[in-house]
Amino acid sequence: MLSAQSRARASSGNRDVASEPGRRMALVRLIATASRPALAELYDTLSAAVREEITPLLPADDAAAVTRATFVEVWFMARLHLTDPDVVAWIAGIARRRAGERVRDSESTARVSGGPDRTAAASDWRADLAGIHDRRVDLALAAALGQARAGDAARP
Repeated sequence: MLSAQSRARASSGNRDVASEPGRRMALVRLIATASRPALAELYDTLSAAVREEITPLLPADDAAAVTRATFVEVWFMARLHLTDPDVVAWIAGIARRRAGERVRDSESTARVSGGPDRTAAASDWRADLAGIHDRRVDLALAAALGQARAGDAARP
């Protein structure tokens, strides 16, 4: 669940209507039917609060990437959450899980044994893979939001 401060930020989003729980559920239902405007509205309303919630766990760039990945997952999984009454808790859960994965991946990179050369090589390999993943997420979010928002997707 988002912290009280993050929830307050979500409630004071760009569109007051989208901050209402009933409206958020309606947006998820629309997203389940592939409504790009609905995803854009939910993203505009909640992305800053989601990013704020996970920023203490991750560097800013990673928090931004996890936020984008969270909304890509919302896009693909909305049809499975049509009866979940707390949209914010569902999205916050996705973000926390993804942030935890990112932290664990960073920690496992730091634990690679075999000397500094192997550690650097493993780090480079993992960084390359993470970069590829982040670029794919950016493209998926841009596609889900539609071409008009493509530039926005890379900068939540």
